[in-house]
Amino acid sequence: MINLRRKNWLKLGLYLVLVGIILFGLYWGLLKFSPQLDSLKKYGYLGVFLAAFITAVTAFIPSPLSVPSFSFAVAMASLLNPYFTILSYSLGGAIGEGVSYFLGFTGRKILADNFPGYKKVEKWIERYGMWWVILFLSFIPLVLFDVIAVISGTLRYSFIKFLFFAFIGRTLRFLILILLLAEAMNRFLN
Repeated sequence: MINLRRKNWLKLGLYLVLVGIILFGLYWGLLKFSPQLDSLKKYGYLGVFLAAFITAVTAFIPSPLSVPSFSFAVAMASLLNPYFTILSYSLGGAIGEGVSYFLGFTGRKILADNFPGYKKVEKWIERYGMWWVILFLSFIPLVLFDVIAVISGTLRYSFIKFLFFAFIGRTLRFLILILLLAEAMNRFLN
């Protein structure tokens, strides 16, 4: 049992390192080859909020905007106040996930019986509590968070609590990713 847990942690660690390397390469390319990076300042925090919102609102469809949206947020963090950029991006994403929440809330009977992964997530919720599942899975990059949002809606979890924990998890994730990537790129490019 211990070896299995170590294997899972090792897989997760390797996954996160691989994601970090890929993302760094993408963002380095964005900054290195974008001659008009300063022109992005005109979009400001509202642009960052809208980029995250539009990416998150595409319930159940892996958005092709995810990488450009996050790249935009990293670029903006290096141009504007990074903390306000992170808060704008996290808030836009959390509110965008509200669409998935309301799909679950309104389609409760249909989704509870036919939604893939529903029973597995329901067991996680019973074991760890809804708030922990929302917080943890909103922190992990590239997890299809729409599943959690839908299940939160079907279980009639408080929408305010859902938004709060999704916002906190996203803020922690983006605090780490955006600050590290923005700082690395600033040092690398300057």
